[in-house]
Amino acid sequence: MAEGHFSLESKENSSIIKRQVLIPKDSRRNMDNPTIDYPCNRSYCLIGMDEQQRRNAIRDCLGKMDYRVAFSHRSTRGKYVSLNVETVVITESARDQIYDAFSRHTAITRVI
Repeated sequence: MAEGHFSLESKENSSIIKRQVLIPKDSRRNMDNPTIDYPCNRSYCLIGMDEQQRRNAIRDCLGKMDYRVAFSHRSTRGKYVSLNVETVVITESARDQIYDAFSRHTAITRVI
């Protein structure tokens, strides 16, 4: 099993200390494809022009699922508004279906 060297920096006593860390090759592969245990909480950031239309889109996409919506940010010129949505997903397939539903909805410009 090959290993890789990675540098980490930490501040101790107001100075930066660099450390070499050995990470097994198999562990590095898992960094790219993390294991997700389901059910789990999942957050989506939805960006669009009209906040109320996006709130309606969330209701359309999630139906009777439990979820929380919170205002996140308004662009400098006020054209775009982002909302954070948090819900519990029970499988990877369900997570992907929710993402796809948000992505296809006309009131949502971008899903992050």
